[in-house]
Amino acid sequence: MAISPLKQATEFKARYLPRDRIAVVSGTRRMTWREIDDRTERLATALHRLGVSKGDTCAFLFFNQVEFIETNLAIQTLGAVPVPVNFRYTATELRYVLENSRTRWFLFQAAALPVVEKTAAALPRPLTWICSGRKALPRSFLSYEELIETSGRDCPKADVAPEDTAVIIYTGGTTGQPKGVMLSYENFRANQEAIFHFLLQMLPPVTALDSPVFAPSQLERKLLALISQIGSPVAALLDPNHPRSPVIVLELETSSTLRIPPLTLALREGQIKVFLGAASSPDLRLRIHAGGDLRQILEMACLSYTLKGRLALIPRLARLALSGNLRIEGSLLWKLRMAHANLHPRALRAPQSLALYPPLFHLASYAFWLTFWLYQEGTVFLPGSAEFQPDEILDLVEREKIAWLFLVPTLWKRVLEAWQSRPRPIESLRVALTGAAPMPGKYKRRILTAFPNALVLDGFGQTEMAPVTTFKVDADETTIRERSVGRLLDGLEIKIVGEDGEEVPNGQVGELWYRGPTVMKGYFGDEDKTREVLSADGWFRSGDLAYRGLDGEIYTVERKKECINSGGEKIFPQEVEEVLLTHPGIGEACVIGVPDEEWGEAVRAVVVPKGGARLSENEVIDWCREKIAGYKKPRSVVIVSSLPTSPVGKILRAQVRAAYGSADPAGMAESPEPLKPQAQEPE
Repeated sequence: MAISPLKQATEFKARYLPRDRIAVVSGTRRMTWREIDDRTERLATALHRLGVSKGDTCAFLFFNQVEFIETNLAIQTLGAVPVPVNFRYTATELRYVLENSRTRWFLFQAAALPVVEKTAAALPRPLTWICSGRKALPRSFLSYEELIETSGRDCPKADVAPEDTAVIIYTGGTTGQPKGVMLSYENFRANQEAIFHFLLQMLPPVTALDSPVFAPSQLERKLLALISQIGSPVAALLDPNHPRSPVIVLELETSSTLRIPPLTLALREGQIKVFLGAASSPDLRLRIHAGGDLRQILEMACLSYTLKGRLALIPRLARLALSGNLRIEGSLLWKLRMAHANLHPRALRAPQSLALYPPLFHLASYAFWLTFWLYQEGTVFLPGSAEFQPDEILDLVEREKIAWLFLVPTLWKRVLEAWQSRPRPIESLRVALTGAAPMPGKYKRRILTAFPNALVLDGFGQTEMAPVTTFKVDADETTIRERSVGRLLDGLEIKIVGEDGEEVPNGQVGELWYRGPTVMKGYFGDEDKTREVLSADGWFRSGDLAYRGLDGEIYTVERKKECINSGGEKIFPQEVEEVLLTHPGIGEACVIGVPDEEWGEAVRAVVVPKGGARLSENEVIDWCREKIAGYKKPRSVVIVSSLPTSPVGKILRAQVRAAYGSADPAGMAESPEPLKPQAQEPE
């Protein structure tokens, strides 16, 4: 047992990275690792004095800002369980989450004060309310800033076990109230290492070691640029100016059940190239076993940047060697060169940076932040304004040389539209992350044009799976497949199940079931709903319909509950929406089923015109007539000025259905009023 991995990583980087290394940028605020660690400790001390202790739930509501990170870290420092809350909740929804999570503390930003005051008046029991960003507060409310300013750094740091709950994320249901998904520290560790392992498997095989070419394909070029930092503890040996550069085999071992494959490092065309597998006769072979997870190995790269770090590295390496957890095979000359390379002051490499825009209270953003914070030493950039500004993102990526950018498909679409008004390649971006909703292939192609050095990483999964289950990696247009979410992560099991509970053959649609170490612990305080989705033998029933293609990739179809049954034929809304969105005058589309006396359900399309285009119902129906089977085409069309979306950019189908799902579409063919988002639909 040890303190929270996030707190460990924060302390380690605050102690050993240069004092001015920036951890977080939020608007005009730039905070170093030391500042974040100091404020986190002080906030944890204040929370402890207010009664927060190990195992307690502690809720908070912030935009994507420094306070979100500080609060999450402080709560986990005490061994308590953070409960991030959707900042779009009404007072009724907020009250439900606060009561359901059984919290006694709530930290929040000043913008939410009106909703919080209504909630406080309705709650049957008192809570400790802590507000950030406002000096004049209601009586009995505490100031976030004053708590930090007046507290010391003497909080008790609680040890946590891998099976302990790390966070509770509330996710919606198609009906009913949100469910609190309990995810453990082990869930996150397993998911992070599975993603890392997945990317390693895509490296060129060691059989290509003799080739003098650095990267014969776009995938290799972009992947090597991303993964080359893995070899940083030995990278100094691979000096392109040295007359003889070695071939190095790196064997990284942890106590994880997912074995990390051996890697071979060598110079090709003056650049470090990483191969999958071990070369037969390397100049140096390093075997390192550094503990329970991969992070403990990778963080050693931080120790060569400062004198304090190098002094800490010597005893760490000595302990590893004496315990048999560090073995170096090779000539004495190469061993001495390696020791010199790691103990000699190392030039600071440019830190990787992540720009994160979808709300952190959703697990997709939370998990990407978590992974980056643990495994990277770079900077997290958060929005500078509450409103989404595509031009601001493009300016940020260019100005700050952002390497990783995470946006959901709706936000990517807006960024790409803004880029078209200034169409110059942006070369700093290495990873274009997307997830939380299907990403159409046309947007992936535009990303590859706008950001020519970027890999498109499309993560698919759900909150209950911590969250990624499959990854689709595209480096050029040749691998893009519509509706493909890629291949299953290592360490997980998958089966696609028909209505009879039996697995279906490849190419046939069924429900995705998963089993493995990333499956959630359950829904907080709701054993009945937990049993509905978790089988006795550990299978999680996802509710997603999909099929496995002949290429081995998984192709999504629709949420099981969204399937339309018309005359016994099953119609998947996404398939119809894809056809609608090929119409040059349609900007957005949502397909729903409506009651029909003859067919049971009929297909209805609710569409938003693009750029002032004028649409008619007949035009939209005719567009679909030759492109999909007759029973799939819309029988009615409603034209609206906007569709409601969730904070992660998903169209809220339940709200569309509630507004436009009646059998009689009379009076709805032209709807000038936008449909406003209300309660949240599932992630």
